[in-house]
Amino acid sequence: MRIYSNFDAYQYGRHIGVFGKVKYNGEEYDLDNHEQALRFAIELSLNDVVKIYKYEDSHNASNNSYSLYFKMVSEEYLFLNTTNDGKENRMQIGTLLLNVINHGIVEKIEVLEAEEF
Repeated sequence: MRIYSNFDAYQYGRHIGVFGKVKYNGEEYDLDNHEQALRFAIELSLNDVVKIYKYEDSHNASNNSYSLYFKMVSEEYLFLNTTNDGKENRMQIGTLLLNVINHGIVEKIEVLEAEEF
C-alpha cells in the first residue's frame, strides 16, 4: 500500500485540494478546515495513534502547524514512518491526513468532487 510523503501532500494540495470529512471516535471533522484538521491530529495524538513533534530548526511559532510534524506510534501503522525509498517520513499535517484516510485509520464520510490520488 502506498505511503504518502510531504511531496505527495504538496501535489495533492495543488491539484486536488480537498480532503473532505472524516469520522473518528464518534466525532466528525472537516479536514478542509485547518483548525478542525489540527483538532483531529490532536485527537489522534491523545489516542496514541500519532505523536506530535516540533521541527527544531523551524522559524514558525510552536503553535503554528507548519512547525510541527507527526509520526505514527500505533504498532499497526509504524510502517508509515518510513517512505518507500527508506527515508524517515516526518509527516506534515497534509501528509498525515492523506495517510490516515488512505490506510483506513478513519472512516471517510464525505468525498467531495476530487479524483482519486
